[in-house]
Amino acid sequence: MSAHPTREEVQDEYEIVWKNLAGRSIESLVDMPLMTDPEIHAAMRVLSFLTGPALYTDINLYYLTFCKMVNLSLMYGTSDASTFGYAGFGVILCLPFQRYGDGNRFAKLARDLVEKYGSGENLRSAWTSSVKENTGTPPKLSSASNNSSAISGARLRTFLPSATPTLTNGALKLS
Repeated sequence: MSAHPTREEVQDEYEIVWKNLAGRSIESLVDMPLMTDPEIHAAMRVLSFLTGPALYTDINLYYLTFCKMVNLSLMYGTSDASTFGYAGFGVILCLPFQRYGDGNRFAKLARDLVEKYGSGENLRSAWTSSVKENTGTPPKLSSASNNSSAISGARLRTFLPSATPTLTNGALKLS
């Protein structure tokens, strides 16, 4: 993934999201199986931490990151980072893609996943059990990943800033 993706790269990844939905409703994604691949799970966590710096360095990278997170969730299942990815994708569907109804549906999906699994810690615990069932061994989690539900919650609270977002020349500005 380029540090400075083009608008075309964002558009391509965005279109892949709709192909990966493969006729499923956004609402049905709440019932997707849990992600079982530890490497993809780690990639999702890295992408989730990338969103903050991306917002301030390259808006296309910010958009692309959320598109990638949704695509990974659609292909590999739900992880603790999926809720953040779906919520962020819901926001970017509004700006720059102007798909307000779908944006609201993805944001609701994120909320529904939190209601289904509880906190990020509960979803991580379900994911750990799922990996153990499929591989016979639990995944190794660092102490940083064990404490990430608090980090994820703080990140989600700061995700929608109190500043007013405006779109100027294709760039999201907060004022």
